[in-house]
Amino acid sequence: MRPILLPLAPALLFSFACTGVLGGNTGDTSAGDAPDPCVWYRDQDGDGFGDPTHEEPACDKPAGYVEDKTDCDDQDPKAHPGAKEICDAVDADEDCDGMADEEDDSLTLTTWYADADRDGYGDPEDTTDACDPPEGFVDNADDCDDTERTINPDGQEVCDGNGGDEDCDGLVDSDDDSMDDSVLPYWYEDNDNDDYGDPSSSPRHQCDAPSGYAANDEDCDDGDKNVNPGETETCGNGQDDNCDGSGNGCGLTGDIDLTTADVRIAGPANGNLGYSLAGVGDLDNDGLDDIVGGAFAYSNDGTAYAFYGGASGALNASSADVTFTGESSGNSFGFSVEGGDLNKDGKADVIIGDPEYTYSSSYSSGGRVYLFTSSLSSSEAAGSANTIWTNNYGSFDELGYSLTVGDWNGDAKDDAFFGCVERFVYGDFGTISSSTGNDITSLNEFEGTLSGDYIGDVASGGDLDGDGSDDLAVANLSASAGAVTVYSGEFTGAVDLTTKEDATINGTKSGDSFGYHIAIDGDLNGDGYADLLAGAIYAKGDETSSGVAYGCFGPLSGSSLASDCDLILKGASASDAFGFDVAYIGDENADGEVDILIGAPGADGKVAAAGAAYLFDGPFSAGSLSASAANATLLGISASGSLGAAVDGAGDFNGDGASDLLVGGYSVKGADGAVYIVFGGGL
Repeated sequence: MRPILLPLAPALLFSFACTGVLGGNTGDTSAGDAPDPCVWYRDQDGDGFGDPTHEEPACDKPAGYVEDKTDCDDQDPKAHPGAKEICDAVDADEDCDGMADEEDDSLTLTTWYADADRDGYGDPEDTTDACDPPEGFVDNADDCDDTERTINPDGQEVCDGNGGDEDCDGLVDSDDDSMDDSVLPYWYEDNDNDDYGDPSSSPRHQCDAPSGYAANDEDCDDGDKNVNPGETETCGNGQDDNCDGSGNGCGLTGDIDLTTADVRIAGPANGNLGYSLAGVGDLDNDGLDDIVGGAFAYSNDGTAYAFYGGASGALNASSADVTFTGESSGNSFGFSVEGGDLNKDGKADVIIGDPEYTYSSSYSSGGRVYLFTSSLSSSEAAGSANTIWTNNYGSFDELGYSLTVGDWNGDAKDDAFFGCVERFVYGDFGTISSSTGNDITSLNEFEGTLSGDYIGDVASGGDLDGDGSDDLAVANLSASAGAVTVYSGEFTGAVDLTTKEDATINGTKSGDSFGYHIAIDGDLNGDGYADLLAGAIYAKGDETSSGVAYGCFGPLSGSSLASDCDLILKGASASDAFGFDVAYIGDENADGEVDILIGAPGADGKVAAAGAAYLFDGPFSAGSLSASAANATLLGISASGSLGAAVDGAGDFNGDGASDLLVGGYSVKGADGAVYIVFGGGL
């Protein structure tokens, strides 16, 4: 009988074959738990460990499969049992023990280094161990100064003198070949050992400080250890203690009793010294500025005196370095005085007016003006002046009633202008020649006729319109309130000034006498334009008829009132005659700004009605100030002495670098008069 064959399932057949029932491969069962030889596991990452989720039953191992089924990440060949656990951003379990990163005790943590200065380099002394980098830490320990971001292995070695190793290579300053020699410091001789170097010394260019040298060139006196930028300025000692080039904070202040004035010049008996005065520049070429004062009533003919800079203490007319004497045909020589370099020889010249001089019996008080340009002797007679301008034109014209100088035509040479009380202004701005006794009409290059009968003052020396040439201002006191007209332009010949005016400022009220004295040779507000300074002795200041001084800022044009001027300085009491004379005096406190002096001959000084002069330090803004706001007040010391009838700057009379103050009182000691010089504050 034939045996019956029953069909078997394929899986059962595969099982019989793998186990050897059908005579196939029986496998190795000696290991006990050995893998099932009939199931294989995919090893996609080739690390020898299979993925338990991807099995393949087969008698023979398929390609890419292994018997092991313990891989926990078949995408990463570094993740398998026995692998090293490492830190990573995704917290992977590299050794397949079910723990990742810091959870796994087998993990070796990374050491991180603090980077406090955020330069990318870590501090080897400040570390922390962690899998991921903490905030403010980096993976290197290369920084040698974690407080300064410019110091690191990429830094540039520089010479700092303190041993700093900017590039962290262990070498500093000149020992490091990588140092940039172009930034080596300069050292300057410090002979007085005050840590400030001499700018005139030859500097040394090296890293370390040589002995006796400083790291700066800021000393202005390397022979005095008490003079350097670190010192406090001591006023009045004649030196720039703090080397700032100024005497800031050293200006004159408060009430100044003129019995203590630095120079006190007593006039001759009944001479009225101090009615006119001027700082005239350097007459004797000694580097110090000089002054001239007129004593027009002395011996009727009149006298003027020059005092050279450097003098101090109590002087009198007989102490003068030069005495100028008037002619017998005049009796007001010295009524006006002025100075300037009219022949462009680098030395100051003296101009003196005698408005009552009579050249011809046909014309009384025509006036004469004298110019002294050559080297001066101790005694100079008016008739021997180098140039004389004479008015033989009309009676009582009083040529020389007022004088001024300025560079009218821009040739760098001072030009002269002479006012006459009778409507005329004369000017000479050509080549000065020796001429005496001639009619002014044959000498002048400019003759201006002004409507009205009385010219009070003329002023030049400042450029109000910025055209490069000095302008001319003329006061017309015949106007009911007074007026000042400004003229610009280099016109010549006989002209009617009314056709040439640029601007006219009129007094505000009838009787103010605006323009009694004027000046245009300074810049009040520092804008580069000269400004008009004018007194109105009867205008209402703080009290009726106390007087006012006006500052009218240039450039000026058209017609306006004094009350429209930018700066108003007001007298304090009735009859002070504040503004009787006004002057730009230079820079008395050495701060780089122009200062002004206002005379008030009717004001109370040390005694009633002795007169006073008020110092105002610039710069000035538009507004109103009272006399009480003055930085300093010079007080007359003689009853009815008329101190302040004449004021001016004395230049630098004592050579300390600060401008000095010049003030006259023509009635001091009766009618003798006096002139005072107060040295500016400054250094």
